[in-house]
Amino acid sequence: MSLTLFPIMAPASPAMGPGGNTSAPIPCRRPDGTLACRNFPGKADVPASQAMGVEMPRDPTEAMWTQALGVLARADRLHREVFRPVQVGWEPPIDLLETEDALVIVVALPGVTAADVDLVIGGGELAIVGQRRLPAGLRSARVHRMELPHGRFERRVLLPPGAYELSRRDLQDGCLTVTLRKLG
Repeated sequence: MSLTLFPIMAPASPAMGPGGNTSAPIPCRRPDGTLACRNFPGKADVPASQAMGVEMPRDPTEAMWTQALGVLARADRLHREVFRPVQVGWEPPIDLLETEDALVIVVALPGVTAADVDLVIGGGELAIVGQRRLPAGLRSARVHRMELPHGRFERRVLLPPGAYELSRRDLQDGCLTVTLRKLG
């Protein structure tokens, strides 16, 4: 028995090739009214909910809104992952690297001065605590959009087993680089 799929919307995007060909799944309605997708890699006929990760609405306008809201939700989630809000303020992203004789921690702190950052080593962790202040000249400005976090921040980094001492601390180009020398 053969099954005919009828397209319910043609995706229009810059990624679409000549003649309207694309490798992206195309939502289609089966003759029985259920949804499926064509052009899903490796499968000829896959339920739309499996191919797209969500149940596809019947109305093409709803489908576009569903996709747009999905993109916005993903962008919001990624933003929260980079600048995680915590109970004490916000938590800056870090890199933790190890060499033969030291640990190097790089912390993204745009707009933070060295005087506004404190480091505490103890209990097998490094605590980076401080505050990002709004520049004095902008405190009376009207805010249209504010995505960079301000206020108190704290980041606790579990250190690999061993003993360490602070040997260097540099704040340059919005990144705090902390070097902890290995002892023993």
